[in-house]
Amino acid sequence: MREFEQEAELIRQSISVMRSNASAQIRITNSSGEAEAYRIKQNAESAAINKTITNQANVYNKIQNDIGMKGDDLSQYLYLNTLNDQKNAKLLVGMQNSILSFGNTPVSSK
Repeated sequence: MREFEQEAELIRQSISVMRSNASAQIRITNSSGEAEAYRIKQNAESAAINKTITNQANVYNKIQNDIGMKGDDLSQYLYLNTLNDQKNAKLLVGMQNSILSFGNTPVSSK
């Protein structure tokens, strides 16, 4: 009887070791899968950003070639166009050394 109890305990321990090994293997597989998914996602985001930057550079080069603006002139042109696209944007030109009033707070343009 004692021998059967020992044999049963040995089988239970073997099953416990197999379960632990299987759990460890599952964790390794899941972690590897998550790491690979993260890598794929990062590569895709990197490629998308790279394409966006490349396309922007191509557009800026086309603008330079089409309208003949370069450097600071092009930067100012793009900035003013961006301001123009903003809702409720106001642009004051030629107002050096003036005091402006927006509401109750005077603003100096110096």
